[in-house]
Amino acid sequence: MKDKDFDGWNNEKKKIDKDFSKKHLWVNKREIRLYYVWVNIWNEISKNSPYIRPCLIINNYFIGDLIVIIPITTKYKQKFEKVFYKLPIKSNISSFLMLNQITVISKKRLVRKIYIENKKISTIIFEEIIDKMKNLL
Repeated sequence: MKDKDFDGWNNEKKKIDKDFSKKHLWVNKREIRLYYVWVNIWNEISKNSPYIRPCLIINNYFIGDLIVIIPITTKYKQKFEKVFYKLPIKSNISSFLMLNQITVISKKRLVRKIYIENKKISTIIFEEIIDKMKNLL
């Protein structure tokens, strides 16, 4: 089992918080962005250094600077098929939303936009994603 760098992430969080005052983020629904991921315990989605992964913005204004996101992965697991949604993005690598990992994060965690064809997921695809999430409940 690989050791998790909780102290490294704690130092990174301090840096992110300090640097945020210099930024002003405009976030839109349906955008794909990179965000800082924390080091986790158990089965929550996590990533090794440098703690960054892509996500889809579901709600750009939750409460204060909080937003709702769904993490994106390239690792599809057939046995958990119902919690994955394949994104229709032209790329050499398939990308999947992990619908069971929907979460609320601070805008401070956002790094930058990932530019795709039309800059955002289409409204039709976005509604399909929302419907699939509702069916999971």
